[in-house]
Amino acid sequence: LIDRTTKKLIQGLSNGFIPVPAEGEEPEVTTLGAYCFSGMNITSFEVPDTIGSIVDSNPTGVIAKNAFSNCKELESIILPDTIKTLDATSFAWDNKLKIVRFPNKLETIGTYVFYQTALADITLPATVKNIYENAFGGITTLHKVTFNAMPTEVNSKAFVGSGAVEFYMPWTREAHE
Repeated sequence: LIDRTTKKLIQGLSNGFIPVPAEGEEPEVTTLGAYCFSGMNITSFEVPDTIGSIVDSNPTGVIAKNAFSNCKELESIILPDTIKTLDATSFAWDNKLKIVRFPNKLETIGTYVFYQTALADITLPATVKNIYENAFGGITTLHKVTFNAMPTEVNSKAFVGSGAVEFYMPWTREAHE
């Protein structure tokens, strides 16, 4: 179900299909709406680079609240570099999610985005500025987080309830717990 005025995907298909335009054509979908794939039985997903692209001179760049939450079979997600914000709970409770390809332009990771997933080792791009409460909370499998630059704000509860996490900051050449 697509809102043709805003080019927002309101409800995705159970197979995870998003229409991708032919070369030179305008995309039908540039935004993923809240809950659009929530609870669906998809195992992997590559978000096309038309999502988060510029619409009417305005960059959209957001994976909406709960867009992929409760996808119990989702194991991997590839996010395009057009995404700058992961909104609250966008991948929460995807308890098989082990692989995330973070966008190189990602700036904000909202509250509970990866809550109770199965991530083990993540590397965040240098562009990340804000990591909010429980963004990586409740991930008992998480053991290593690599920051390529220090974010402006990391909420004190961003990793609460996660495993024995080691934080690696390459510019310091040492790990921090």
